[in-house]
Amino acid sequence: MTASATVFKGHGIYTQQERNVMYIIVPTPQLFYLKKIVEKIDTNAFIVVHHVREVSGGTYVKRKKIQKRIHSNYSV
Repeated sequence: MTASATVFKGHGIYTQQERNVMYIIVPTPQLFYLKKIVEKIDTNAFIVVHHVREVSGGTYVKRKKIQKRIHSNYSV
């Protein structure tokens, strides 16, 4: 299984504030764990889930590397 994430700057039209936006692709079985991590970090996070049939291009990092990075920064 693979996962991929991109962080980019967003600007809220209503709040007029800059925010970091994360676009994360994870296999469906990992979605539960990702949501738990996000909720622990930011209880006000806005989460949108899209079910995607195909992803191509870009760079994917193997799951163990992603988990190591997540767990080194945040504990669930």
